[in-house]
Amino acid sequence: MYSRILLALFIINYIVATIGQRYYFELDTNFYFAVRVVLQNPLYYFFIPYYFFGVMSFGIHLAAVHRDKVSNYISPNQVRIH
Repeated sequence: MYSRILLALFIINYIVATIGQRYYFELDTNFYFAVRVVLQNPLYYFFIPYYFFGVMSFGIHLAAVHRDKVSNYISPNQVRIH
């Protein structure tokens, strides 16, 4: 549940920031737009963890969906969560 919330917040924040930069500052929002904030000195203290947790929440979300789908085909005796 937490990974879904974090992923939703990441996607909403990323879309709002990209559209805002595109129309307010008239910047080209291509690949270099995302890379620029990770390379600038004061900004990467925020954006490196931001992108890390965004990608991590996507991976956890995929794993949770996969676990939900696979658990229907496995008997409860075979599922062991430690």
